[in-house]
Order: sequence, then C-alpha cells, then structure tokens
Amino acid sequence: MDQRSQCLAYFAKKLNYITRDVYEESASSTTSFEQFLVSHQIKLTASQSYSLLFIFVKHCILKHCQQLNFLDEDTCKNLLQEKLDNLKSHDASYSLQCVNMRLITIEQAQKAIEKLLEQKILNTQELDILKKIYKDLNLSDISSKVDETTQGRHTRKIVKSSSIQETATEQEIIAPPKQFKLNTTGKIPTRQIGPYRVLEEIGTGGMGKVYKAYHPQEDKTVAIKVMLRNSEISPQERNRFYAEAQLTAKLQHDNIVKVYDVKMEDDMDYIVMDFVDGVPLSLILKNTKLSLRRSLEIIKEVALAMDYAHNKGVIHRDLKPSNLMVNNRTGRPIIMDFGLAKNTELSTEVTKSGAILGTPRYMAPEQASGKNKKVGPSTDVYALGAILYLMIAGVPAVRGDNPAKIIYNVLHEDIISPKKYNNRLPAKVETICMTALQKSPQDRYSSAGAFAEDIDRYLQGEMLSSPGVTIWQQSSKTFKKHRPFILLMMLLIPLSAMCAFLIYKTIINAGEVRALQKMHTKAVAENQIKGFEAKGDLEWEKGFYQRACLFYTKALQHAEELQQKEPISQLREKLAYRYSLIPKCEKIIYMKSDINAMAFSPKTPLFVTVGNNGQMTIVNDPQNAKWDKVASSLYDIDFHPDGKTMITAGKSYVYIWNTTTGKVIGKISGESPFLQAKYHFNGKSFITLEADNNIKVWDTQSLTVSRQMPPITNKPLSKLVCDKTTDSFFTTTQDGWLYACNLQSQKVVPIRLFSSSAVRFMIAKEKSIVSCGENGILKLFSPAILRYQLILPGLGGRIYSADVDEEQSYLAVGTHDNKIHIFDTYQQKTEFILEGHEDVVVALKVHDNGEYMASFSNDQTLRLWKFDKGTHRRIVPQRNYPAYGIEFLSSKNQFITCNGNGHIQLWNQNGELQQTIKTNLARYAMAVAPSQKKVAVSGLIDVQEFDLTTQQKLFGFRANTQRIFSLTYVGKNNLLVTDKNSAYVRSASNTKKIYTGNAWAYSSDYNNATKTFAYCAGRVVSLWNAEQLKEIGTINVKTAGVISVAFNKSGSLIATGLSDGTIKIWSAKDFTLQKNLFFHNFTIRDMAFFGENELTAVDTQGFLSLWNVEKGICKIYFKNHTEGSTCVSFGRNKNIIASGSTDKSIVIRKLQIDEDILRLPITKLSTYIENNIKMRIDNHLEIVPLDGNWK
Repeated sequence: MDQRSQCLAYFAKKLNYITRDVYEESASSTTSFEQFLVSHQIKLTASQSYSLLFIFVKHCILKHCQQLNFLDEDTCKNLLQEKLDNLKSHDASYSLQCVNMRLITIEQAQKAIEKLLEQKILNTQELDILKKIYKDLNLSDISSKVDETTQGRHTRKIVKSSSIQETATEQEIIAPPKQFKLNTTGKIPTRQIGPYRVLEEIGTGGMGKVYKAYHPQEDKTVAIKVMLRNSEISPQERNRFYAEAQLTAKLQHDNIVKVYDVKMEDDMDYIVMDFVDGVPLSLILKNTKLSLRRSLEIIKEVALAMDYAHNKGVIHRDLKPSNLMVNNRTGRPIIMDFGLAKNTELSTEVTKSGAILGTPRYMAPEQASGKNKKVGPSTDVYALGAILYLMIAGVPAVRGDNPAKIIYNVLHEDIISPKKYNNRLPAKVETICMTALQKSPQDRYSSAGAFAEDIDRYLQGEMLSSPGVTIWQQSSKTFKKHRPFILLMMLLIPLSAMCAFLIYKTIINAGEVRALQKMHTKAVAENQIKGFEAKGDLEWEKGFYQRACLFYTKALQHAEELQQKEPISQLREKLAYRYSLIPKCEKIIYMKSDINAMAFSPKTPLFVTVGNNGQMTIVNDPQNAKWDKVASSLYDIDFHPDGKTMITAGKSYVYIWNTTTGKVIGKISGESPFLQAKYHFNGKSFITLEADNNIKVWDTQSLTVSRQMPPITNKPLSKLVCDKTTDSFFTTTQDGWLYACNLQSQKVVPIRLFSSSAVRFMIAKEKSIVSCGENGILKLFSPAILRYQLILPGLGGRIYSADVDEEQSYLAVGTHDNKIHIFDTYQQKTEFILEGHEDVVVALKVHDNGEYMASFSNDQTLRLWKFDKGTHRRIVPQRNYPAYGIEFLSSKNQFITCNGNGHIQLWNQNGELQQTIKTNLARYAMAVAPSQKKVAVSGLIDVQEFDLTTQQKLFGFRANTQRIFSLTYVGKNNLLVTDKNSAYVRSASNTKKIYTGNAWAYSSDYNNATKTFAYCAGRVVSLWNAEQLKEIGTINVKTAGVISVAFNKSGSLIATGLSDGTIKIWSAKDFTLQKNLFFHNFTIRDMAFFGENELTAVDTQGFLSLWNVEKGICKIYFKNHTEGSTCVSFGRNKNIIASGSTDKSIVIRKLQIDEDILRLPITKLSTYIENNIKMRIDNHLEIVPLDGNWK
C-alpha cells in the first residue's frame, strides 16, 4: 500500500471500522486501501466513510503544524486522539480543534494549510472536506485557494466514486450526508483465469505473479501462481516451474501448501494452490519477538513436514522465513514455494552441477559450494537450524554485506553461539540449534524427524538425543584454523607441551564456564525480581500504591521470562489484593477552559462541571440526554437532595435543570450577577448569593423570593454553603471570616476562620464543612457545635483543594506537588497518594457515597476516580474505652466485642450496634462458646458467663489473684483460663490446673475438628487433648517469647506470634517448623485463621497483615490503628476483617481481590493496570541495583 492507504487503514482500525487482523493483513497488500476493502467485501457506511477521510485531513493539517513548529509532537498526538474519541461517539464538532483551544493563531493555521495545499496530496473529496472546515472558521482567503485547487490546480488522479454534496449546512457537516461514500471501486483485475475469477494481486516475482482468486462453482478461494510466457523466461525456468507443481502435488501434509491444478492458457502457465490466510514468518519476526516455546513449536512442525517430504523424495533447498506462512486462524506454519525443490527419485536434474541456487543466509555449505549431488535432507536441516537461530537470537546465523561475503562465511567461518545474543537461552536449545548448523552433513541431525524429536524432548523436559558439539570436534576446528601457529609451537618442545595443556584445559573448562555463566545470569535475574518486589513494598509503605503495583508487575514479567512458577503465583496473589485497594482512574477529559464549579448527583454517578460562556461538561449521564445550552457564564452548581433537579448560578440568571431530560425548566434573574446557589437540606427552597451581598431564599416550586436575609456585613461575601442537617447556612468574606446564619431566627454568628487570609474554597458535607485559605491551611469545621474538628497546616506545602466523604473517614487533598493525598481523618495521616496530574489539582469533589471522586488540574484535565468499597473503613467509637476481645458469629453477619467499660456489645458487619449487655467488670478477655449462644468475659481476676439471647448471667467465679490474660472454651462447657503464671480448665464440677510457672501465659486457642487446645507460656507452646485433658506435645520456640497462638480450621497447623514480630507456622501433628513469616517489626498481639491458609495478624503498633500461609505471601500490610491493636477476627468470608485497639476504635475492613489479575496472561497485565490507573510503567520505574540483600 502507498502511504495514504496505510494511513487510512490505521485510522479505520482506530475507529473500529476494521479488525486488527484485517489491519495487519492490509499491511502486506499491494493495492490501495479502497481496493483492499472491495476484495475483502467490507462496506463502510456514509458516516464512517466521511469520518475516515475527515480524520485523515486533520492528520495532514496537524503534521504541518508540527513541521512548522507551531505545535509539539505530544500536543498533536493528544489533539488527534481527542478527535478520534469524538468521532467514535458521533458528537464531534468539525471545526479546527487547535484553533478553538487557542493553541495556535489563525495566521499559523492559515500558513499550515497553505503548505498542505502546495504539496497537492489530497484528492477532490478530501479537498471538499477541507473547504467545509475553513468555512466553519471563516478563513475566506484559504477557502478560495481550496476552490482554486479543486477546480484545476490539483492534478492527482483518484478513483471515481460518489462525492460529497456541493452545499452542506453546519448540521450536515456534523452528521455526514448519506449520499457520501468512500471510494471502494478500485482497479482490481476482473479477468478470468480459467474458471477462476481474480480478486487481487498478492505477490510478484521474476517469472510472474500470484493472484488471489475465487471459484464460483466450488465456492472456494485459491491462490494462482502465474508464469508469463515471454522471451525473458528460459526453458530451464519453465521446467523448474512445472517441476515445482509436480513435486508439491504429490505432498499431502497439513503443513505444506496444497496444489490443486496445473494449467496452460493462451499466454501463460499457472499453478492453482490453496490460499493461505496468513502472514509470512519473516514479517512476524520483523515486527515482534516470539517466545522461546512458540519459536520451537513452529520449527518442530516445519521439521516434521520436511521429514514427510524427504520420505517422499523431495528436498526443498530454499527454506527461509519468507517461504513459511503462519495461518492467522490456526497459527499453523505452512511451507510455501517449492520452486527450487529437488526430486531424489529422478535420475535427471533441472539444476546443472556447479550452479548455486537458494538464499545465501540459509544455505548449507554443500549447497553454497555448488555441490548439488551432495545436497540431501541434511541441507534442509541446516536451513531449519538457520531459521531457528534467527528466531531465538534475533540476528542471522551467517552475516555479510553482500551475497558473495555471506557465501564465503558459510563455507569458511564458524557460527557464533546464539547465547552471545540471548544470554537467557537454555543450554539445551543452544545444543539443538548448533547441532543443526554443523558444516559437515554427518555432524548434523540424521533427519528432519530427529531434529523435531529433540525439540519435542526439550519441550517435554526430557534428555536430548544429541550430545551437541564434542570436545574433539571443537579441537579439530581449532587445529585447522590455527595450523601454522600450532606447528610452530610444536617445534619448541618445552613450550609446546605447556601450550597443548593450556588449550586442552581451556576446552575442558568451557562447559564449566558456561554453567557458571548460566548460574550467574539466573542469579542476576532472580535478584532483579526480588529488587522490583522490594521496591514495590517500599513504595507501598510510602503510600504510592500506584507505583507499587507497577513494580510488582515488572517483577512478574521478569519471573515469567525465567519461567519461575512459584514467584509468579506469589506475586499474582499479592498484586491482586493490593491492586484492589487502588482507586481506578475511569476517565480523563481534556477541558477547553477552566472550571468554576463541579458537583456529583447524590443518587447517581452523574457529574457536571460549569464554567465561563455557558460551558458545561456532562459525564456519566445515565439517560444520555441532550442538554440545553446557555450563553452566560456559570459560577456555581448544586443538586437537589433527590437528584432529579439541579441549579446553576450565573452572570445573568439562576437556571433550574431537569437532570433526566437535560432541559432548563426554569430561570430567575436578579439585579446583579449570582455568585452562588445552594439547595436547602429539605429541597423545598434554595439560597442565592449575589454580587451585591444580597442573600435570598427562593421557593423551589414557584421560583419566587420567600425570604430576604438582612445584611450580614458590609464586606464582600464570596462563598456560600448550606448545612446538610439544619436550617443554617454559612458564608465567608475575603478577609477570612465565617458567618453562621440561621434561616428561621436570622441570627448571625461571626467566626474567625483564617487570620488575614481569603478563603480559597469551602465545601459542605453532612457532618462537616471543609474550608481552605489562600495561606494553604485546611480546616474541618463542625456546623453542629461550631468548632474545628481538624486543622491541617499543609502536607509538605500549600493545599490547593480538598473534599471529605460523608462519613468523614477520609479526606482527599490536592497538594503543591501535583498529587492527591488520601488523608485518614481518624489517624490524621496520609493513607495513600494518587498520581497522574501534571500540574496542581485546583478542584476536588467526592461523591456523597464515597465511591467516586473528581479532580481538576491546571493541566486542563478532569479525572474521574472510582474507589472500591474495600478502601473504605468504618470507625466505631467505643465511648473512650477500647475493645479487648472481638469475634464474628459464624451463623450471622455479626460480631461481638468486650470493652474496657464493662460492656459486651453485638454489632453487624457495617458497624451498627445491635445489642449491649452491661456488667460491672472492666473487660480484659473474652471467649464465645462453640454453640455461639453464650459468652464468657473476664475482668482483672473475675470471670462471668452470659446467655447471648436472654442477656442473663449464667455463672461467675473469682480466679486467682493474678491478672487474667485469655479465656477459651474447650469442648462444650469447659473453660480454659490463663493468667500471669498459671493455666487451668474449669468445668461445672471441678477445676484442673495444667500449668504453674514463672512465665506469663498470654494466649490460648481451641480447635473443634481435632478436639485440641493450646496455650503459650514464655517460649513454650503446650498442646492438649481437650476430652482426656492430656498433654500431647510441646513446641519450644527458642528465638523469642510467644504472645499469641491460633489453629487453622482443620487443626493441622498452629501459628505462633512472637514478641519480635515474627510469625512461625508449626505442624500440630509432629510439632515441626513449617514456615517463618517476616513483615511485622513489633510484638504480634493477636492472630486469626480463616480456613486452612488465610491468616491475619495485628501488632502492638496498630499494623495489620493478611497472609497466604501455604505460599508465605504477605498480601496486605498497613497501619490500621493509631495505637496498638488488641484483637482481630475474620468475618463469615475472608474479605472481612475486624480489629480493636487501645485507640478506642474498631475498624472493619472489607477487602476485595481483583480476579482479572489472577486470570490475565502476564503479557497483558501491564497494559491492564496502566489503562486503569492511567500511568505507564516506563515513566515511573527506576533502575533497581542488582546487588545487595533484599528483605
């Protein structure tokens, strides 16, 4: 295809008019793009045809703008991509985008278009489109030049087709006329070759051409190889042509092209063969690098096909990548073009002795020397080895500047090992390739079948049949190459012995050196995997979750290249959990101007922005309505509480909108511009602030003034927000004062918000008002108590924007470094940081449900973010008392806590209190019976048991005078109690002491499946049979004291949490150590298993971890509380975890796992992640050092 056709094909693929497979096929076509569409029976609609030519014209204009240095390359790419996106949704304006955005002047656009016309590369239809663009811009002088060019100056010949109507309205430009069609009637041969109708020419050569043709009667597509009869075709070439047909016709193999017929017509001879819908291997290798396994599978199939041909007496003699076609549908390689094939069963030979035929790079030495009588099956084996070399090394086996040099190298130079160009190449593959490329036929594989068999052995993980190049063969080559030198050395007896020994030693050590190099290469690669993972862990701890996931993906790619299954499995699961915590950037919108205000609908994801000159952007409209346009500038926007209507305040009017239809259903005017407009929390009225300081209350139904507020201050008012729960509203002045006003009493309370600083922004939520001054200080203000809840002086610099979710669990803050900090309001620290904007984020908006966020930056981009529910936390205040015990009830979505104030409380998994049992004990430990109908709790030395249904106390007793650490039900009614220096089991009838000593017994656990319980005392864990009350074994932990213990579901494993932060996993059968889990740096306070392998742990500094014990993976690790954790428990599924802390809070985590991360091939993971977080790996990954110890 010519350059224009290639460009049209590219845009057709981008607009989804053709598939990727069709696009790749068009790259090898020699016809125009229009002819290519006809030959493949692809029809474009009028709208598609118009859009395709339109984007081509735009492309040409932008290219000239870039060449004239009016625009840089990135800007041109962005503008073109934006136009492509607009064309896909059919809402594009066909005016020149770069002029509308004031990126270039009218004069610059005029100069670029003049350059384009001077080149005369556009046809009549495209010039007509260009004319309509200029008409839209009123560039009269350019428009006249288009008329002049269209009438006669432009001379490029085009194919006839329907053209655009001569006159068109602006609406017709936006929606192309139906009469317009892309030219698809190209000059494709219409002649018949026998019964076949020619579709297109698909190849050409010295003796003729190859056509794609169709047999109507048999409904079959074929390829016809035609040899023209002319004086340039010699009798030998004609004989070879027929020999090819005869030889190929006798070969019936799935990997060999099938020949159907050989014919002679008036002025040509032709062969009819199967049409292979595929791509030449040479083109594939030029555009991509195949995996090692795929390369070996292709060569194996071709070798088996050639073994079949050899058994039929046929030698190909011209095997090369361009003669191997890979079928697009099946992926099967097909051997083409037997034009130089030799029939070993015939006594006569078309090729004269001494003639050199074939492709030099793939010729065996006997073929390159012209010794055709020595050409045999091993000649094709050599060619297959040369093709394999190219696929695995990326360079030809034999190189040279010209055919003569290549042939000389084939005959006289040794082939360099492919491992020099691919140091990750397995030694066995190197042996296979080099054996096939031996200069002597006797040293190669005995047959193509043996070659294929060795490849199959490698793929199956078996030993090779070929030993490879022997030491003696290598020595013989060395001797022949250095004969004069070696003879000279042998004359010097003392030195000759030494030289011979050194040469021998060098050859002997070659294998060891290769082995060491292989080990070193593998060690370096494994170090890179650990390095990228360690870098990801570091970025995760810093809060850069996006960067961390990019590093984990990079580590996965390295593990895939090394074919290391265990690291791949571990990294996948780790990435799947951590990636699910990242807010996804669902959409990026390139804005044409600044935004004055933006808002989410409270009931739907609908999002609206307003700006000057009536500019509005509508995103995620569930109705896809066509919104009305207004002419005046808009300064503010607010949604009705039910989400059905919204109001916008502007320079001339306040507009009331129906959010379902997008229509203006009412408007009001004022004496001066409206600066702000906000709905009252009940939705029955709304409040407006005008530029003259007038504040009015309007009735929503009648749109009349129901109340005029008295003057608040003589200073100019700038901001207005309404309290979401009361009749109060708040307004500010430029000098930093906040005025709290009551609508009913009209009472005004002035509050000093900022000292000598104007208010940059102010946002109202249900529980708080977020405000920020020009000095960069942010404050969370409670409208209920008129006090500050949080003062944030800045995160390393000035704050430019912020918003908080309705529950006040997190605060989104736009900072000076172009980042968005997600700030934990409870812990008062940054939980994680979002990147992507290239300039300061000047506006942020969080949806009321906390699942969506919008950010607008000075880089003129608007980003919409989606928060997974797993990233949200619900903090349950405990009335200034911490929870010392927590456990989920397996039969219900509820959990139970015992608190320091003596209360036993039952909660649902959303953090809503269901039931409270009040006692007079300060709680330190808790246990729920296996029946989950009763609960036992302890004070300092007292134990009491309660019925969860009736809330009645069942019994109580006083333990020793020592502090109680843990309670555990063992069996139905027995209770295990551990304290400072003892442990005992209490039943209804008696008490049995099972431990007395100096070590503190901190923790205990019971497994119902094995009827076994365990308790820890110092560095020893003791395991007991609960029914017989007999000790069955002990575990001695030598490194640190044991603070917590936990069984898995089956009771086969027991986890011990140590004072140094280590978690050790032991077998509960033979008490042997199974795994060490390192991540925590502080004492493990509590642990809980879910099922067999899911383990969660908390430490004394508030950190929480989630583990896959079998694989030893830490899926998640983060700070969950501001102070030390006291307890932790899994919910009914492994994605819900609740924990308590001395910071007097309970945190419920709803974790998610991204199934796509576990399912997608690793080769597609980076694209999947980059598309969702709108960041590229290459832009953020630093070089990781290859040495050093990684934790």
